[in-house]
Amino acid sequence: MGDFMSKKLKRASFFKRCMAQIIDMFIIGVIIGIITMGFNTSKMGKLDEELINLMDSYTSGDITTDKYIDDYTDIMYDINKASFNNNLVYLVICVGYFLIFQFLNKGATINIRIYFFRNIYILFCNSK
Repeated sequence: MGDFMSKKLKRASFFKRCMAQIIDMFIIGVIIGIITMGFNTSKMGKLDEELINLMDSYTSGDITTDKYIDDYTDIMYDINKASFNNNLVYLVICVGYFLIFQFLNKGATINIRIYFFRNIYILFCNSK
């Protein structure tokens, strides 16, 4: 057991840290996607359709540029307003995961914890 405790863990390279961050962001993205899956789907679909119809009207020459800009601004405002809940959930989960969770776990995220325990297991098994 003494050999196990005396071995030093190597610091992770930039590439490993970058990959860990990408994996963490993927985990967060999946969690957020599952939570916000049903938020405002019918309203967002209706607004997307309105936007497509507006673009079709503008490209066919049925409306003027000023009318297009005014309507586009109104539709985009409604889209941003409808996606507020998604953005709020995203903010809360990101702050919770990347700040609070890391603070409580001395800077380690779930991915880093798994990687760390795997390395400890490998060190322990190889020390026998």
